[in-house]
Amino acid sequence: MIRKFSCKNFRNVPADSWELDKTNILIGPNNSGKSNFIKALSFFADMIRAGNNNNFKSSFLHEVSNNNWGKLINRYAETNAEVSFEWEIDLGDKDLIYRFSFFGGNEQKDFYISKEELENASKTHPNYPKPFNYFSCHTDRNNVGFFSTAYRMGTQNQRLRDVEVSNRDTVVMQFRDKVLEIPDLYNNDDFRTTTLPILGKVQEYFQGFFSYGSSQFDLNKMRIPSDANEQGSILKTDGSNFVNVLNHYGNKDIYLNKNVDEKMNELLPGLEAVCILNEFGKLVFRMGYKGKQFDLSDMADGTLKAILLIMLICIPINDGISLLAIDEPELNLHPAWQKVIAKWIQFSDTLRQCFISTHSPDFLDEFTDGFINDAIGLYVFEKTGDIVKVKYDDIKSELDGWQLGDLYRSSEPLLGGWPW
Repeated sequence: MIRKFSCKNFRNVPADSWELDKTNILIGPNNSGKSNFIKALSFFADMIRAGNNNNFKSSFLHEVSNNNWGKLINRYAETNAEVSFEWEIDLGDKDLIYRFSFFGGNEQKDFYISKEELENASKTHPNYPKPFNYFSCHTDRNNVGFFSTAYRMGTQNQRLRDVEVSNRDTVVMQFRDKVLEIPDLYNNDDFRTTTLPILGKVQEYFQGFFSYGSSQFDLNKMRIPSDANEQGSILKTDGSNFVNVLNHYGNKDIYLNKNVDEKMNELLPGLEAVCILNEFGKLVFRMGYKGKQFDLSDMADGTLKAILLIMLICIPINDGISLLAIDEPELNLHPAWQKVIAKWIQFSDTLRQCFISTHSPDFLDEFTDGFINDAIGLYVFEKTGDIVKVKYDDIKSELDGWQLGDLYRSSEPLLGGWPW
């Protein structure tokens, strides 16, 4: 999971070594930066997932284009400001820091990477003053990097210097070609057993970032039976391949279908059966309820949205989702359902880390106990542009006997509430 995150000069997101939790709730008025924070957090993930098979032949320039070039730079930043990110991630057996910075302007030619490096989050040997560094690019000279070839952390770090690396794309997309091009890397057994596997784990981790906006789900497209051969491992941003994804994971893990059934029954007591059928090459989701059969075209928007959220919450943990972000999951949901789904999010065994942006006091209420027990990270995005992590001690006296949503409804100063 991401333990800490820093971001500078990206849109309106001032994040300075934020300490993040497994479950993180983002609240604040519209246009205060919640969605931009998710974009910042996912910038590197979106970049490497896109690859370089695009019009720019560069994953970096492709992602900058998706963020509307110069519009991604904070409008109040100094001229020629550097945009920078830093992720401290826990991969289970290692804590690493990944840094990525670039300069930009209003045109494609203005953008280039100014720093990219990967290192341990802490020292691994008392005799060495700095953490072990796997690679560092563009820090001394543009288009040049060095790569470590030491056998393990704590041994003398033998660096291969003056490696040519383009500053127009992330080194992650160039890395394996560089290994094949440079004999000193390709023939180094120590390098192949340390840096290459570590970089592979980092890339796999970031490729497991998935963010969705509830308002972007196209419920009408979701109701149309989908081609049984359509890609089904990654949910599209509009949710249109929802049945394919549910079918894909259901075929891989029999417990997913069981978990979906149980959660659907919690929302709809009396539910008798849920299944996906292949009818003439089309996948059809069908539900048995009180003796009658229903498909997605029969279901209300809230029911369809709830099924989609259930699927995202239940996807098996070993199937590659490192981080799940959902913007306003409460849309179309009854307040009672919001509370149930909030409970699932907190106690899910399948979510490694999640970020939820919400405007709903009812949804927020359900996170009160977790917040009190320091199991929930609560971030308030203020109209001034500041972002504050609120802790229980900050509002202990105000919260006594109440829930978070109650304070939000009453516009408690630290939580914000109404946007005026």
